[in-house]
Amino acid sequence: MCHSTRTCTAPTNYTPSFTGTSYETSLAKVLHLSFLTHEAFESPLDSQVIATITTQLSLKAGLKPSGQMMVSHGKSHKYIGMTLDYTTSGQVKVMMFDYIKEILAAFDAVDPKATSTKASAAPDELFKVNEKCEKLGPKLATAFHTLVAQTLYTTKCAHSDTCTAIAFLTTRVREPDLDDWAKLTHLMKY
Repeated sequence: MCHSTRTCTAPTNYTPSFTGTSYETSLAKVLHLSFLTHEAFESPLDSQVIATITTQLSLKAGLKPSGQMMVSHGKSHKYIGMTLDYTTSGQVKVMMFDYIKEILAAFDAVDPKATSTKASAAPDELFKVNEKCEKLGPKLATAFHTLVAQTLYTTKCAHSDTCTAIAFLTTRVREPDLDDWAKLTHLMKY
């Protein structure tokens, strides 16, 4: 799971619009575009305007003015496990190296004896289910579920080559067995 960068190209003709019926409506559109779609564009808002907006949003949300809302300036930003890099004009690179390291560390804490690396994300027998295989104990089953969920998030954000393996493993989180653990181990060692 070492390839964790995705590059997206923003539309070259994109210009944020402030032509709504009110400043708040226009502002909501810009904030929605910049934070939810992960599109790369230069914001026309200066630092003072952003600070004012952050304070207003914090107060509306019931946070203290010095509150918990984080503002990040510059060309690189950390956001829910991702690093968003805007250093190349018109592009955003979505990197998840730190998040993937956390997943692998959590896996190694649960199964420190698993070794080797794999050339593919999925083993040949990925879709084979042995109904007679021994089920995982509660602690290992919880770890399985957590690792599959974290890897699913990584797959959706930046690591699409693990999609087939993780899609199958998500169907096995209710009652995972030792074969499922072996398949997850294969994926973690990819």
